[in-house]
Amino acid sequence: MGAVFGGELGIFDEAALTGRRAVVLATTGGAPSSFTPDGAFGHIDAFLFHVHRGMLEFVGYDVLEPVITYGPAHLDDPARAETLDAVRHAFAGIDGRSRSGQPAVSSVAQESRNA
Repeated sequence: MGAVFGGELGIFDEAALTGRRAVVLATTGGAPSSFTPDGAFGHIDAFLFHVHRGMLEFVGYDVLEPVITYGPAHLDDPARAETLDAVRHAFAGIDGRSRSGQPAVSSVAQESRNA
């Protein structure tokens, strides 16, 4: 199928990139309130689900909690500097960063083979 998943390589925890980590670093155009369960776009985790599960976990990555900056175009200089410091801090502590809240998918690979 591909160079990192499918066929002999498998998918999810059996794909070629198993054991490697990935983190989404993203900005939004909207405020944090836009990415809540009742917000215009729904919860940020639901918004990122297909990227985390369908792209990163599918090829074997352990997906870490995302680093999100909400509405950077609307931040003043002090808030922007604070946000950049938070991003630096997140990546400086990458080894201690927790996995995303999604459940493990090892059984999904087995289920797809049995289908």
